[in-house]
Amino acid sequence: MQKNLAEPLFPERAISFAMARRILLHNMQKDIDMPTCFIGPPGVGKTALVEDVCGDLKAHLCVIPLSCYDASELKGIPRVLPLEDLRKLYPEHVKENNSGFVTYYAHNFEFPATNDPDLWVFFFDEFNTVPPSTQVPIFQATQKRCITGSYRFPKQNRIVLAGNRPKDSEAVHPIPSPIISRVNLHELTFDYKEWLQWGGHIHPGIRSFISNNPERLCYFTKEMVEAVQPYATPRTWDYANTVLKGYADTHLAHMEPKGEPWSQLLHHLSGTIGYENVTFRDHSQRTLLHYLQDAAREELQETGPILGKIRSWAQVFEGHPEKPRLLIILKHLPELDPAQAAVFLKRLTTVAPEMVTQALKEQPALAKNITSLAGLKETLVQLK
Repeated sequence: MQKNLAEPLFPERAISFAMARRILLHNMQKDIDMPTCFIGPPGVGKTALVEDVCGDLKAHLCVIPLSCYDASELKGIPRVLPLEDLRKLYPEHVKENNSGFVTYYAHNFEFPATNDPDLWVFFFDEFNTVPPSTQVPIFQATQKRCITGSYRFPKQNRIVLAGNRPKDSEAVHPIPSPIISRVNLHELTFDYKEWLQWGGHIHPGIRSFISNNPERLCYFTKEMVEAVQPYATPRTWDYANTVLKGYADTHLAHMEPKGEPWSQLLHHLSGTIGYENVTFRDHSQRTLLHYLQDAAREELQETGPILGKIRSWAQVFEGHPEKPRLLIILKHLPELDPAQAAVFLKRLTTVAPEMVTQALKEQPALAKNITSLAGLKETLVQLK
């Protein structure tokens, strides 16, 4: 199997979304005010992380996608002005000189022209996908909270940088050592359990596929990158979910592997998560489309109201694992078709294996009912 480039460079050092969120909140405290930098594969939630923290802090967010700008657009276009004219605009910054003129850089309109006391967060995204000449203003921003002297940040401000790793794309430049030594740098990695907790809106077929194949949440190889092909990331799986909104359950449930609808969906999804991920066969020899079909059939199957209840309970449990809800689900699993019960049990054990094991130890009668069902005992054996 080809190496998954999405895996962290240093697994023991990489941090999850939840840990990154706590660190960023800590660094934004008034007494700390430390520039923070996150690197990681595309689509793992670097931008969403900053937006989430700014929401908590009720801070204004200024996002600068650096790949959309060149150095002159960040520094501003130089203009020679009479010193007295500029002093009227910036009396505290303009110093005397012998010429009577001064060079002024008209700053980019993206930067807020304000002196309000609110907290502003400046998020420089994709900072190491731009050439060193464009990185220079960002170095200045992290050190002096200004760009080329003409633009100064609001009084209350914080700096966040984000970028990709060298192995993620050939367009990535090395991070300059002066920046590395002046920011709090972390590698952000993906965590499928966090993603499942967040993605309650994601199609159950996708959720089931990721639960059984967690490494496919973020998966791309050197060949995919070099061939400029789509690949799977937490972000592109969300896009795949959007694609599926155009396909009814009746459509998905009755697809035939060699039929036209199957082929259309295969290529449609390949445009977001990549052909290799859509056609990947796991240990059960099923592809993503098989999982989507099974979920659609489960949705359409008339097995009584308990199926819908268990589905709702399971989605809530995946977001907030709690023992009382787990016991309710386990109690009703024997009422389902064995194949459906096995799918739900797999989802539960994926999210909280220790909680499931402990619950069954404390409830021997319940454990006996579950292990008597075909397919469920094998799932439980995997926990040991």
